[in-house]
Amino acid sequence: MNRIPIGQYVAIGIVLKYLHTVNAGTHIQGKGHLLDQLTALENQLIQVKLKVTLALCQALFEIRSRLSPETGYLDDANAQQIRIAVGKIEETLLAEASQLDVFSAAETRFTTRDLFDDVSRLLPQGIFPKLHEMSQRDFSEAGKCLVCSRPTASAFHILRATEGELRQLYLHKVKRNRIPEPRNWGPITGSLKERREKLPDELMALLDHIRKSYRNPTQHPEAEYTLDQAQDLFGLCSDAIARMVNYVNK
Repeated sequence: MNRIPIGQYVAIGIVLKYLHTVNAGTHIQGKGHLLDQLTALENQLIQVKLKVTLALCQALFEIRSRLSPETGYLDDANAQQIRIAVGKIEETLLAEASQLDVFSAAETRFTTRDLFDDVSRLLPQGIFPKLHEMSQRDFSEAGKCLVCSRPTASAFHILRATEGELRQLYLHKVKRNRIPEPRNWGPITGSLKERREKLPDELMALLDHIRKSYRNPTQHPEAEYTLDQAQDLFGLCSDAIARMVNYVNK
């Protein structure tokens, strides 16, 4: 799924409205004037992938190629050709746009930009780069799933990211006589509790709570999360992940 800011579609409409008003004497060159607006229209159409409308705009861009900045102003003949071309472009744009859908992001406690573009901002500074590569992917996917109103999928990914970091903590702490694969959540925390140097009580209690209340129940096919529940879990797991990373790197 590609994220396209709604402002890009609005910008296309603003440029077309401007082009409707051109006449003899319109400034050709300069910021916000004719050549600048035509270039902006081309760039916006490319970015939003309105290919049919862009193809029809070639006639408009041919007019652009004939304009000489040295003249300074648009003549009546070219102004009329631009207005006629814009009328045809608008009809095509409306027809092509009717085949598109715009989806609004779910309202969450986090910003859409953080969840979709830079989920690292939802962890304490410096934590995200220290995560295992797979944990980074799962953490990012958990954020995107919240944006897309897929709370159960978000819960799956954030739990997997948390368990991934728990495994990294175990490998860091236990160098010999490790428990055999598969090293799942319960056996790992059970093994850590038996060691002489134990994890901080708050961290161990948090990991046990997440495992019993969320991780184990989520494995059942009938388990489903609401958006609020998934956000609660996202915050809980983010705390656990940050604590584990800080413990490993202390």
